[in-house]
Amino acid sequence: MVEQKIRSHIKRKEKGYICAVDTNIVSIANRNPSYLSVINDSILNICDGGTIASFGSKIYNLKLERYTGPDLLLDFISRGYRQAFLGNTSENLTLLKDKMQGAGINLDSCLYYSLPFKAVDEFDYKGIADKINLNNIDIVWISLGAPKQEIFASRLLPYINGAILIAVGAAFNFYIGQGAYHRAPKWMQQMNIEWLYRLGVEPRKQLKRIVSTMKIYPQLLWKEYKCVRKV
Repeated sequence: MVEQKIRSHIKRKEKGYICAVDTNIVSIANRNPSYLSVINDSILNICDGGTIASFGSKIYNLKLERYTGPDLLLDFISRGYRQAFLGNTSENLTLLKDKMQGAGINLDSCLYYSLPFKAVDEFDYKGIADKINLNNIDIVWISLGAPKQEIFASRLLPYINGAILIAVGAAFNFYIGQGAYHRAPKWMQQMNIEWLYRLGVEPRKQLKRIVSTMKIYPQLLWKEYKCVRKV
């Protein structure tokens, strides 16, 4: 479904943006109505959170699977599309370019654009879009971190002629494998406990996020469970 949706939009040059939604994004969105609107206005939201897939499967009695931003990037990065990589740091974008070149990816069809560190309201969206449109880009990968990257995508979209914008967080870092940014072992990914690995790698950052999420996420799950059972 995800692949078909992206390919269909690219073929028709129909613009839109995609969000990789994890528990952090869910908790932020349910505290911030304007951010919730940004998430709901996407053409597609993929399930980046393992607990979302696990609890969602139980609540809806469906088989839901996790599909992360890094996985989506890996699946599409070498398919020959014209791609733009926005955000992160210039150093990491250089490493990303080198890694892609080593993988035999055609760099002539790619645009690398390290955005300046500024508030989401301060970007020159038209100027950024002009570069994307000039290069006839199919997919724009955005690495700014949530909630900034999703808001950025929604504000860039009106100036885009016809590309898919995909907010993927630290996917660039995972792809190049820099510093603390390595994916958890496959068995942890399969058990939906990659968050535990991230906690061990970045305890301060991840613990703060977990505490913030746990203040609202269990309530949201219970609310959704009751709502579904009433139907």
